[in-house]
Amino acid sequence: MTNPTVNPFHPSADPRDELAFCEQALRNDRWFEKAGLAERWPVATAEAVKLLADGGEYDVDEERLEDLVRRRIITAPAKDEDGAAEWSAGDLVRAGGILECRGQWQPTPSGHDPKKHPTRLFLEQARSRGELASVAHSGPVDYDVRHLIQLLVLCNVPEGRMKVAALLEAVLEVEHEVVL
Repeated sequence: MTNPTVNPFHPSADPRDELAFCEQALRNDRWFEKAGLAERWPVATAEAVKLLADGGEYDVDEERLEDLVRRRIITAPAKDEDGAAEWSAGDLVRAGGILECRGQWQPTPSGHDPKKHPTRLFLEQARSRGELASVAHSGPVDYDVRHLIQLLVLCNVPEGRMKVAALLEAVLEVEHEVVL
């Protein structure tokens, strides 16, 4: 790091500090090792996906990563002379932050499991057993998407929203083939 005492994300910080900080963070978390890659910068999109998926345990593939970039949810990385993406350590850390914020973690078992709500884990386990339909239609009322969205809007309790969101995800997947 050029100056380890400076906050690398402060607006007046040298951009090299942020880059060095991000490279070291990925090294500390052993992303390259977990992905089976040798460390080098920049990396192509396929390698960025491997690092995010294997190193960070995020649920992402090349198509979904490129879609998030196209939608400007994730900032586009630099491009080489041929127009191919060149992902820096900073790009990967920022992309990981967005995936983290979205809760876009790999299904259980995952290093992210302790962060998941119990209903999320229940949903993932039912999905892996092929029993998602029983989750979507398990209660005394067979809710549809419109009703579940309205319940999300009206619910003022985070615990309730987490439960409704998991049920909504199950109904979307079972009834509408929409997988989140």
